[in-house]
Amino acid sequence: MKSVYVAFIPVLLIGFQKAEASSPQLWNATGATCIASDTAMQFNGYADFNGMAIHNSSATGTMTFYCPLNLQDGFVVHSFNLMFQNLDSGGRVTASLVRMGRTDGLISNIVTLDTNLYPFGLLYKEQPISYTLNWQPYVYYVRVDLMRSTTTSQPIFVSVGVE
Repeated sequence: MKSVYVAFIPVLLIGFQKAEASSPQLWNATGATCIASDTAMQFNGYADFNGMAIHNSSATGTMTFYCPLNLQDGFVVHSFNLMFQNLDSGGRVTASLVRMGRTDGLISNIVTLDTNLYPFGLLYKEQPISYTLNWQPYVYYVRVDLMRSTTTSQPIFVSVGVE
């Protein structure tokens, strides 16, 4: 079943390919505006808490969110950022800027941020990169994994962004 939803979600994202020429060249998505995976929805594993994504009180494991990217063809990404809150060592958030081939469906990560490497608290992590978006052969999105091993830990996905 896992391979079915991984192949299904990126196909939905094709409709979100690129912004109009007049749109700003900055993109941001909150935990509440990203699309939850079918596993997260079917098992009612996550909640929207004031625009942020969190685990429901009894849920553990990984909740995955997909955030469609809508920047112009040829836009040069200079940084990828993640805002998160990690209250203890039992939680973790990862965010990846992903590209998927339109013809072959091949998925590859352009850059990944992992909160496992950072201290606790409300944090903003930015990774400088230089990558030019090319919408002809690829579809782009951000994948966020919200993970916790116990019900007492509470990782929080606040937002992701591209500049």
